[in-house]
Amino acid sequence: MSEITLKKTLLLNTPGIKAYLNSLILKGLINWILNIAITIFLFRSLGSAKASLYMGLREIVYLILSPLAGYILDKYGEKKILIFTVFLNIMTIISILYLIKFKVTYFILFLIPLFLKSFSGALDYPIQLSIPKLLVKEQILLQLNGIISSINTII
Repeated sequence: MSEITLKKTLLLNTPGIKAYLNSLILKGLINWILNIAITIFLFRSLGSAKASLYMGLREIVYLILSPLAGYILDKYGEKKILIFTVFLNIMTIISILYLIKFKVTYFILFLIPLFLKSFSGALDYPIQLSIPKLLVKEQILLQLNGIISSINTII
């Protein structure tokens, strides 16, 4: 058996890997669909300028909050923050769906879930990157990181 085949077998047989990779794919798809839905709704109801502003602000807020997220992670720990981000994501999705369902056209109301979603993403991403080290041995960590990078690029 070649070394590459052995590493692939070790990776796929490691407990938790398939669940972790499936959760990354599912989370990425949900975020992608949600961002597209919000952008389409804002484009149709408020015009291209507001939709573009929303997309730009989403990235700017994420960039600004990322250093703060690192501080919060160090202070409170990953497990508590992971539970908090899951709850925050659920509340954000519910609020956005509510705004879309009732055809709310006040742009300022979309900025609140935008801030929450970006803050949640800034907190969640470093945790997502730290989980592989806990799941696999160092010999196959590079292979897992390559798979994770591919998933993030595709989605």
